Amino acid sequence: MTAKILSSQEGEVVSGVGGSVRLLLEGDPVGVWIQTVPPGSGPPLHLHEDADEAALVLSGEFEWTLAGEVRRLSAGGFLSIPRGVHHRFVNVGETDASFVAWVTPAGFEGYFRQRVHLDPSKDAEALRRLAQSFGMTVVG
Repeated sequence: MTAKILSSQEGEVVSGVGGSVRLLLEGDPVGVWIQTVPPGSGPPLHLHEDADEAALVLSGEFEWTLAGEVRRLSAGGFLSIPRGVHHRFVNVGETDASFVAWVTPAGFEGYFRQRVHLDPSKDAEALRRLAQSFGMTVVG
């Protein structure tokens, strides 16, 4: 792992993925990002075939679905998502909400950089292929 210190203003920000993602660490054994999600937004139910993920809510309120269990989590709420487990989240608040996520092995964080170029309403099949290329399968 590479030593790294970032201020709150550093790290590549990728916008347009249902909010924004600030990439903090990639290409090491672990990928780390902060994801900011507008009200009512979140991905469909999905799984990661070859990566374990974890998330810590920083602000706002999310409804997380994990392995069939649905829970609301606010700042300080945490979840661990083993590879192959169905999950999703949606911002259920009235303002932007954010969480820090990490994935191991690293690699999935590159999805956000490519995802920004696709419009789900026009490119659903391209989006599915992109997700699959990063080991993500949409299941709902």
